[in-house]
Amino acid sequence: MVIGVLQVELTLPASNSLKDKRRLVKSLLDRLHNQFNVAAAEIDAQDNHRRAHLAVTCVSSEAKHANQILSHVMSTVDREFIKEQVGEIIQRDLKDPRIGFVSVTGVEVSADLRHAKVFVSVLGEEQAKVDTMAGLASAQGYVRGELGRRLQMRFSPEVLFRLDDSIERGVRVMSLIRQVTENQGDAEPPRPDRRRSPKKS
Repeated sequence: MVIGVLQVELTLPASNSLKDKRRLVKSLLDRLHNQFNVAAAEIDAQDNHRRAHLAVTCVSSEAKHANQILSHVMSTVDREFIKEQVGEIIQRDLKDPRIGFVSVTGVEVSADLRHAKVFVSVLGEEQAKVDTMAGLASAQGYVRGELGRRLQMRFSPEVLFRLDDSIERGVRVMSLIRQVTENQGDAEPPRPDRRRSPKKS
């Protein structure tokens, strides 16, 4: 039996209170536990709202498998941290009037962390989406610089924004299902056949 241990230190410059930090840390720890079936906890700096020191452990029959699990865990931490930070930057820092209500739905990061594809959902009509994506495209350089400052890395990942309409498609599908269900409920039930069967002689 092999026990793998991974320690991660995160800097949280956008966290303004312990409440902000605990929300972020709890969300991340729950995600790691549910996705990888690992034990994860904050082990130090609990009273510092700008830092988080996490430990993740897994148990496997082979060292190679344990390393693979922890490697996937580290990749997930990178994606979730970038997702959280980009969302904070969009909501708090970007003042472009073209940018409407945006939610960051996911992030794809290259293995060397030099490229980050950020998927966003935009609330509103088609023109609002076009305007928002144009505003985000013009802010990619700023987001990249701010993300690099927060990640405190030698280089900052190139950020590309992509529109994610999966939520909207899901809403449309649920609406159609609801309409079909309601129409079926309004339909008159079949009337019983009142014709008498012929009597047997």
